[in-house]
Amino acid sequence: MFIGITGNKKLSIIGEDERQISYTSNDIVHIIQNRDASPIIIPIGSPTNAREYINRVDGLLVTGGQDVSAHLYGEKEVQMDSDSCYQRDLFEIALIREAYRQNKPILAICRGMQIVNVAFGGTLYQELDAPDATVIHRQKFDLTQVSHSVTINPTSELFQILNQTSQLQVNSYHHQAVKDLATPFKASAWASDGTIEAFEAIESRINIIGIQWHPEFLLQTEPLMNNIFTDFIANVQKYKLYLEESEVI
Repeated sequence: MFIGITGNKKLSIIGEDERQISYTSNDIVHIIQNRDASPIIIPIGSPTNAREYINRVDGLLVTGGQDVSAHLYGEKEVQMDSDSCYQRDLFEIALIREAYRQNKPILAICRGMQIVNVAFGGTLYQELDAPDATVIHRQKFDLTQVSHSVTINPTSELFQILNQTSQLQVNSYHHQAVKDLATPFKASAWASDGTIEAFEAIESRINIIGIQWHPEFLLQTEPLMNNIFTDFIANVQKYKLYLEESEVI
């Protein structure tokens, strides 16, 4: 069972030269490996190659990173020096739409949740940070610690995944967030200031969950976070078995 993980790129010093490298967090890689699945890191590439990548994996995990370009949802950038990567945006939108077309499960984290929303026609708040904010969404301390609470929708799939937990303490490291939620989704968690902290597909046949916080860093301090990944892998396995049985029939 193969899980595609969206990669990022950055400059790194190799010898005496500065080179671009492709990477993803080892925390995510180890989480997938520890659940008897094989992670496949998908480097940023051309949208035309999205179908080929998705054909080769059984599920897609969309990771965090840069801002999503506001041009993709019809707005001008609030900050001219916005940290975004248009190439990554377009490539990941293509991956997400192809995974949706093939009905392969998607788990989206932080920026991943935001780009999934944009991929289906939603919009984002470009800047949440404010001096009088009641919730600090970009914490200044270690992400293995929690910074605020979220309320879980009791009718949501996430509520069931988290053992019917209605309040959860989470970490937070973002300054953008879902504004207009795309049509295929419903909110499944909120911060106390109303910020959407999680969403999921409305139709049960579509397996897409978006999480605004970083559960991958809280597995030790908040054990319920393990359920998010365990459920994702279980759904991927279920879908894979369904395909195999369909081929036999």
